[in-house]
Amino acid sequence: MADDFDLDGYLARIGWAEPLAPDLATLRGLLARHTAAIPFEGIEALLGRTPAVDAAGLQAKLVVARRGGWCFEQNSLLALALGAIGFRARPLLARVVYGLPPGEVLSRTHMVLAVDLPEGAQLVDAGFGGITLTGPIALGSRAVQPTPHGPFRLVEVTDGLLLQALLGRDWVGLYVVAAGPQLPADIEAANWLVANRPGGIFTANLVASRAPPGRRLVLLNRRLTLREADGAETITLLAGKALGEVLRREIGLPLGDADLAAIESALAAARPGHIPIPA
Repeated sequence: MADDFDLDGYLARIGWAEPLAPDLATLRGLLARHTAAIPFEGIEALLGRTPAVDAAGLQAKLVVARRGGWCFEQNSLLALALGAIGFRARPLLARVVYGLPPGEVLSRTHMVLAVDLPEGAQLVDAGFGGITLTGPIALGSRAVQPTPHGPFRLVEVTDGLLLQALLGRDWVGLYVVAAGPQLPADIEAANWLVANRPGGIFTANLVASRAPPGRRLVLLNRRLTLREADGAETITLLAGKALGEVLRREIGLPLGDADLAAIESALAAARPGHIPIPA
């Protein structure tokens, strides 16, 4: 836990005013509020910048400036908050498999958390884009586990635990979680790689999402997908100023006109990455 972490500021950011305790009920509530309030976004990488993952940088961007972030930012901020409350949260790295053809293997560049509780360790992940976990799931269970935005399950594979989501009628693999805990240097290295990989998922695409109660909003470049709780989807292609309006009003990012102009310029110059996007 960082000594200068502003827990009150974080709680205000996610709209939390209830009592706090390092227990499963609080963890569930915090994760649901966090994923509803703090958008997922990879705009920094699209604009050629590497997001900060230190305590001061995370609070300045995601709390004070009310921006969003990707897995390294979301889960690092959440880990700081959990530590301040009294939880024990351990960072883990995972290997994304979502959307990949058979035989293609990526490095471990997705960050999640393991939170130790008397009920057993819980997998917590506030940063997987349009399929982000909005509730914790038990790492020791192989049963189907409900979350506010649909069921998930963990399956044992050779190099860890594969997280699957039920999308429509099919169980779809998202990522494989490695067992060993990671050091801050490991997280920083993975964060840098994802932010600077040419033609990658975030350096060549505009990716943003949010998970308010009962639905998901997922933006990929100019395609906005609204997913309802019953699985119904509405897709809208955004032209002109509609993109900026969606980023501000629907996704919830307080972007200025200069920010939007930079995003438009980056999109015009980008060649969409071949790496699949959780959207």
